[in-house]
Amino acid sequence: MLAAKNDNRREVKNLYFAIGVKHGDLIGSFCFWISNCLCCIIIVITMIEAEGRDFRHMKIFMDTANTNEIAELADWGIVYGVTTNPSLIAKTGRQQEQVIAEICRLIEGPVSAEVISTDCPGMLIEARSLASIAPNVVVKLPCTVEGLKAVRLLKKENVRTNVTLVFSLTQALLAVEAGASYVSPFIGRLDDIGEDGMKIVEDMVTIFRNYGYKAQIIAASIRDLNHVHRAMLAGVDIATIPTKIIREMIGHKLTDAGLKKFLEDYEESLSKANAGHKI
Repeated sequence: MLAAKNDNRREVKNLYFAIGVKHGDLIGSFCFWISNCLCCIIIVITMIEAEGRDFRHMKIFMDTANTNEIAELADWGIVYGVTTNPSLIAKTGRQQEQVIAEICRLIEGPVSAEVISTDCPGMLIEARSLASIAPNVVVKLPCTVEGLKAVRLLKKENVRTNVTLVFSLTQALLAVEAGASYVSPFIGRLDDIGEDGMKIVEDMVTIFRNYGYKAQIIAASIRDLNHVHRAMLAGVDIATIPTKIIREMIGHKLTDAGLKKFLEDYEESLSKANAGHKI
């Protein structure tokens, strides 16, 4: 009988060791199990909070209404969307509806088209008209009281909105609370008045993630490659970039020099090979 009891005890002790419990320390095992469960819960909560936001990459939009430029860069495979404004549309010499319709045929992603009315009723009329052009149209509205009123009402109609001319964190907060799909802080224009435009964007990213906002930040009024670099580091959802700067992004003098050297070496080796065959 005593031997049987000892055998049972040995089996129990072996079982404890098998589940990672030394000397039958069930409390330690329980604490370990609880900590793992808490880690899993935290991961799930984080995933739920991040639902609807894509933190994997910064999407590139073109900030232009020039359809020739858009068609060219669309072939690069790097353009996700387009933003326009009344000034850019005016440069085309065409009606906004015509330009936006053509852009939407070239780009499958979001295409922002801006209203010119300054009162909520007028904005709503324009917004509905613009949204009817194509499913990927996003209506762009200014960050004003009337603009926020329109954003709230358009959200009820499932019309996506991009709140533009945002220059402060409080404006961004109000835009999101009103129901904006996108918020566009203007970097270059803040730099023009002696402020650090990118610092506003960096802080905005932090705030949006603190509160789990699903609205996406579009870094706008980008003037140079440094703005692009800092937008990438800040983790913005989107950077809308002028065509000229997108072209600068692809270029580097060492790339050109390296390609030139590779081709020269290849031609030299080919010449030597051909000379050898002649001999």
